[in-house]
Parts: sequence; structure tokens; C-alpha cells
Amino acid sequence: MKKVMIFPLFFILMLPLNSFKKIEIADLESQIIVVSVVGEVEHEAEYEVKKGSTINDLLTIVNLNDDADLSKFNLDYVLENQDVINFQAKKTNLISINTANEDLLVLLNGIGEVTAKKIIAYREENGFFKSLNELENIKGISTKTIDKIRDKICLWRLIF
Repeated sequence: MKKVMIFPLFFILMLPLNSFKKIEIADLESQIIVVSVVGEVEHEAEYEVKKGSTINDLLTIVNLNDDADLSKFNLDYVLENQDVINFQAKKTNLISINTANEDLLVLLNGIGEVTAKKIIAYREENGFFKSLNELENIKGISTKTIDKIRDKICLWRLIF
């Protein structure tokens, strides 16, 4: 018959704290990224996902509307912190102010070559636009201009 030694609970509680593995809050936070999800989804919001998550992983926590178009997305794309993912409705031809080049931007009513260059320069200096109204920060673009093109533009990063 084997003898089993049982340690009383008070003995375990007397072990030094450094004998237990510490989980630093900063370590956990560095493993989480924030992704904004907009467009054809049940709830537009910022979602916290694990670093290294893909769009396919994101789809497990986001409820898409029936009209959402996934055909333009690489579902294996690894998300980055502060990505804005816009699930557009099927058959839309919107111009992304976050990815469009000058040739596409000048197709918008009221946006000429000079303003298109300003949009690109602003994007390069400040990162992706987080709202369409942020275009007002660019000299030469008014609320009236944004209202004229609002149904022709979007925020999303085109991901193939």
C-alpha cells in the first residue's frame, strides 16, 4: 500500500508569492488589438480580438446582414490594430478614402487633382480616416462637399 502525503491548505498558502507564475496585465493587453467594424453588420462597433486574428476569425463574433458582400475580402488577412473593416452591401461601387489613389478620388464630384493629393497626404500623415466627416480637416473640403459625395465614398481598406 502506497502512502500518499497530503499537504494541508495552510502550508500551500505559506508558499512565497514568487513561486507562482505571474501574469502581467500589460502582457495580456499586448495580445489584444481593436478593430472597427462598420457597414452591413448587426452592430457597428469596435471589437477586441487576439493579435494574429484574421477576418475569418472576426466573422465568428460579428453578425453580418444578409446583404453583406464578402467577395472582396481575403478571409485569411491578419488584422492589425485600429483596422477599419467595412462590410459593404453587394454590388456597390464606393470609393474608399482610405485606399483610393488620385485617379479614383478625382472621379468624385467636387474633388479635383489638388484636393485628391491633399486627401492622400492627410492619410499618409495621420493614418486611415476613422469617419467620413474627418475629411473636413482638409483645406478645401466642406461639409457641403462631403454631403454631395457621402453616398459614393466609404472608409474601408480594400483587402484582397
